[in-house]
Amino acid sequence: MATMWRSSSSGGDRWRRLLRQRLAAGFEPDSLRARLLIATGLAIAPVVIFASAMALHQAQVTRGLAGTAWLTAAALPILLGIAACLAVAIASEALILRWLLYFERMARAYGRGRYSIRPRSTERAPSEFRALGSAVQEMAVAVEERDKALRQALGDQTMLLREVHHRVKNNLQIVGSLLSLQANRAEDEKVRDALMDALVRIDAMSLAQRFLQEDEEAGSISSGQLFQAWASQIRARLGSVGRGLRLRLDVQERQLSLDLAAPMALIATEALMQAYRRPGDKPLACRLKVAMHDHEDVVLTIRVEEDANAFAAPGGISLTLIEGYVRQIHGRLDLTADGGGLVVHAPIPAAA
Repeated sequence: MATMWRSSSSGGDRWRRLLRQRLAAGFEPDSLRARLLIATGLAIAPVVIFASAMALHQAQVTRGLAGTAWLTAAALPILLGIAACLAVAIASEALILRWLLYFERMARAYGRGRYSIRPRSTERAPSEFRALGSAVQEMAVAVEERDKALRQALGDQTMLLREVHHRVKNNLQIVGSLLSLQANRAEDEKVRDALMDALVRIDAMSLAQRFLQEDEEAGSISSGQLFQAWASQIRARLGSVGRGLRLRLDVQERQLSLDLAAPMALIATEALMQAYRRPGDKPLACRLKVAMHDHEDVVLTIRVEEDANAFAAPGGISLTLIEGYVRQIHGRLDLTADGGGLVVHAPIPAAA
């Protein structure tokens, strides 16, 4: 007896809690709950009106009833109709709406990746909802397996891509070492300069590959870190041979996408090579500046000091390559009025 009382008490508490939740959730006119109540009211209203009219007619025929009795006879069908609407509302909450809300919570959990949750509570649901719960469970298992397969495939692809970057970087290093050996043994100065130019370009490509390998998951790299590394390797190659090099950096810190950073480093390399191979005995003095423009463009400026015509001469492989890199990043290439500076406006890619 005590067990039955506790069971009925817990069931009553559950219904009261459910009723409070529904009242707190509000009443939306286009909800299923509202439409069920409207449909029930429309179905019962003719019966209630007819019963009330018949009760009033019967009260008038008898004429022995007091005014209060007349009112009671007319109101009784209305009260019965309201009770019927409440009964339908409670039944719809228990048999339909509670399970729809339950499956909505399940769908939201699956949307957050919690595929391990299973609709076990549907064992007490009507047969149609039990069938729906079984279908949802099968769907969750299939989605979880597909998600695992996709994650595994993505991991394998990432590992293969890293291996490709690693091999490309190693191959470029081998090619650079061979070019360096050949340049050191070349007796003809023109041959040595040509090999050194190729070596500097290989170094720039290796730098881009190194950042691709290290920061592939992040998707962006620091502009200061990139151009500091670029300047270090340029100084190592050109600072102690030929005419020498003095390079100053003025780089505004910003995260650059990999699709933009690599061409920018190659553009800076070609601009420097264009100025470095100009006739002259004095060490080449250059200033490289990277700045942001209205948060829309990255502006790369190469300025050659004491040589106002460094970029004035048309043609040349370096300027041809620079124009190609600028088209690749959908940028704009400008020369200063005196020909001693080169300015590249590179649009920042929009966030995905």
